[in-house]
Amino acid sequence: MTDASVRAQLSKDVMNYVIMETESTNMVLNVTKVLATLQSEYQIQLVVLERTDTLDFDEIPLERLTALKMLYPSVNNEAETPGSQLFNRLYREKNNIAPSQFATRGFDVTFDAIMRLFQNEEFSDVMTSAATEYVENKFIYTKSDEGNNNTGVYILQYNPDLSVTQAQ
Repeated sequence: MTDASVRAQLSKDVMNYVIMETESTNMVLNVTKVLATLQSEYQIQLVVLERTDTLDFDEIPLERLTALKMLYPSVNNEAETPGSQLFNRLYREKNNIAPSQFATRGFDVTFDAIMRLFQNEEFSDVMTSAATEYVENKFIYTKSDEGNNNTGVYILQYNPDLSVTQAQ
């Protein structure tokens, strides 16, 4: 991949979303380096379809991924929200320890089930009629032959200040 080959695919006046799908550290380094050099001329945002361990290697500068405002899907909302801050504080006060991802997920799943059970509609109808969101998890159920599947997902992005936020 070269600067010229990527430049030929980009447009000047719009946001260019570049989808990168690889587990090769060298490819990630090459792609992000080329995109970083083109950022002064083009609006570019990097998109990955899965946040793999490859992105966590020391050779790949986090600053480069944040400068490209990398977008990625996640079943958990890793962004710090007022709700997650409140949950973490109350959990720590009660248990003298920070909540693990399993404690938070357990709370969200249990709370979602309880809230759905206490609706006026039948539970099977409520499962697919309403989307819900709690501390770190979103629940959007769809029916299939195997039962109900949660299709709730977040699109998150790295920011230049090294924070993670939900994409707008």
